[in-house]
Amino acid sequence: MAVTVSNLHNDHAGGLRRFGGSGTPVYIQSKELEFGLGDIAKAQGHGLARVDYDDPRLN
Repeated sequence: MAVTVSNLHNDHAGGLRRFGGSGTPVYIQSKELEFGLGDIAKAQGHGLARVDYDDPRLN
Protein backbone atom coordinates (compact mmCIF):
# COMPACT_ATOMS: atom_id res chain seq x y z
CA MET A 1 0.00 0.00 0.00
CA ALA A 2 1.10 3.58 -0.67
CA VAL A 3 -0.46 7.05 -0.48
CA THR A 4 -0.26 9.56 -3.32
CA VAL A 5 -1.08 13.18 -2.56
CA SER A 6 -1.83 15.62 -5.37
CA ASN A 7 -1.25 18.71 -3.21
CA LEU A 8 -0.83 19.72 0.41
CA HIS A 9 -4.07 21.66 0.86
CA ASN A 10 -5.71 20.56 4.08
CA ASP A 11 -8.56 18.81 2.24
CA HIS A 12 -5.99 16.51 0.57
CA ALA A 13 -3.29 16.18 3.23
CA GLY A 14 -5.34 16.46 6.42
CA GLY A 15 -5.01 12.79 7.32
CA LEU A 16 -1.36 12.26 6.38
CA ARG A 17 -0.14 12.43 9.96
CA ARG A 18 -2.10 9.21 10.65
CA PHE A 19 0.38 7.38 8.40
CA GLY A 20 3.40 8.54 10.42
CA GLY A 21 5.37 5.57 11.68
CA SER A 22 3.27 3.07 9.70
CA GLY A 23 5.92 2.47 7.04
CA THR A 24 3.44 3.38 4.32
CA PRO A 25 5.20 5.43 1.64
CA VAL A 26 3.68 8.82 0.86
CA TYR A 27 4.29 10.30 -2.59
CA ILE A 28 4.02 13.99 -3.51
CA GLN A 29 5.67 16.24 -6.06
CA SER A 30 8.94 17.60 -4.71
CA LYS A 31 8.03 21.21 -5.64
CA GLU A 32 4.78 20.97 -3.64
CA LEU A 33 6.62 19.62 -0.60
CA GLU A 34 9.33 22.29 -0.96
CA PHE A 35 6.63 24.99 -1.01
CA GLY A 36 4.84 23.46 1.97
CA LEU A 37 8.00 23.28 4.06
CA GLY A 38 9.17 26.77 3.06
CA ASP A 39 7.66 30.06 4.20
CA ILE A 40 5.02 29.06 6.77
CA ALA A 41 2.90 32.20 6.39
CA LYS A 42 2.84 31.87 2.62
CA ALA A 43 1.90 28.18 2.80
CA GLN A 44 -0.89 28.89 5.30
CA GLY A 45 -2.16 31.64 3.03
CA HIS A 46 -2.60 28.99 0.35
CA GLY A 47 -4.59 26.65 2.61
CA LEU A 48 -1.76 24.42 3.79
CA ALA A 49 -1.57 23.34 7.42
CA ARG A 50 1.98 22.24 8.14
CA VAL A 51 0.86 20.14 11.11
CA ASP A 52 -0.76 17.78 8.57
CA TYR A 53 2.41 16.85 6.66
CA ASP A 54 5.52 18.05 8.49
CA ASP A 55 6.15 14.86 10.43
CA PRO A 56 9.55 13.15 10.36
CA ARG A 57 7.79 9.79 10.80
CA LEU A 58 6.22 10.12 7.33
CA ASN A 59 8.01 8.11 4.69
